[in-house]
Formats: sequence, C-alpha cells, structure tokens
Amino acid sequence: MRRGWNPMNDYLFKFVFGREERKRITLSFLNAVLGLEGADELQDITFIDRDMEPQFSEDKLSRLDLYGIASDGSRINIEVQLVNWGDMEKRTLYYWAK
Repeated sequence: MRRGWNPMNDYLFKFVFGREERKRITLSFLNAVLGLEGADELQDITFIDRDMEPQFSEDKLSRLDLYGIASDGSRINIEVQLVNWGDMEKRTLYYWAK
C-alpha cells in the first residue's frame, strides 16, 4: 500500500475488496476476521449491488460498502466507519430489515 493512502478510505476499500478480480483478497480478509479455518473457510463470494432502493417515499437510498453472499449462503455486509457515531447497532438493524 502506498505511503499516505488510508485503507479505510471508502473508495480505496471498495477498490481493494469489492471487485470480482480481487475476490481472493476479500475471502482471505473475511476468513481471517471471522476466524474461519480449514473446512469452515468461505470458498467463494458473489458480490451484490450495494444500492438499496427506498421502499417508501420518506425512505432514503442506502449504499452499502460491500455486500455479498458467501459460499455457505450467509449474507455479508461490510461497512467501513472512520468515525464511531455510536449507532452501528441501529444502522445494522436498519440495513438488515431492508
């Protein structure tokens, strides 16, 4: 990684982890973070469109940083937050409910 580049930058994070041609990097990252080894490791991920259209007129468009379905069927949403606003649990439930 080049000096001065912040891997937590939204664009850079999506560039590194959210592209089909870098799927192996994403899987390695997920397996390491989730502590999965051997037969339990995720073998594949299918990236899904990150835009979540509003269901009601008062809703807003939501855009996830990284969203996909893993080889075991689990849905994975990775959100990069540079500032802790103390609302991640609330936001996670909001995205999950959509």
